Amino acid sequence: MISSMNVDSYGPPALHLGALRIWVHGYQFPDAVDAWDGNWLNVTAHDEGHGTRVVITGAVLDTVSFQTFATELKKVHSALEGEARLESVEPNLSARVTAQGRTGRMVLRAEMTADHMHEGHWFEQEVDQSYLPTAIAACEQVLKRFPIRQASERGV
Repeated sequence: MISSMNVDSYGPPALHLGALRIWVHGYQFPDAVDAWDGNWLNVTAHDEGHGTRVVITGAVLDTVSFQTFATELKKVHSALEGEARLESVEPNLSARVTAQGRTGRMVLRAEMTADHMHEGHWFEQEVDQSYLPTAIAACEQVLKRFPIRQASERGV
């Protein structure tokens, strides 16, 4: 768990899409090699807009989340339709990129909370299709650093 919320001290984020930034600090359980506990990642996510800034930290995404997001982003980028989701079974962080027609305009909606029982925050912004290749490459880089463990058991 990261104790400081000064995200500037983390260096460049692993994934930066619009105002959403996500840093991946490592596996939650580095010694676990199973398909479930072995794939959780400790992350810090930051988003902001119109005077609001939200930072969450913890094991809220897993490696499969990044694989799925990259695969879906590729489809959205090539077809200019549909949506891509970055999410896990944990309710603390999700991001959705939705194509808004063949113009290349996309909407990014990020939902974040440190305490899903008592609060929730969302940010919505336009992003351009030209941002997607960088986001895809970022997800692929996360997976190079933190490969999916027992991928076949996770259906990947």
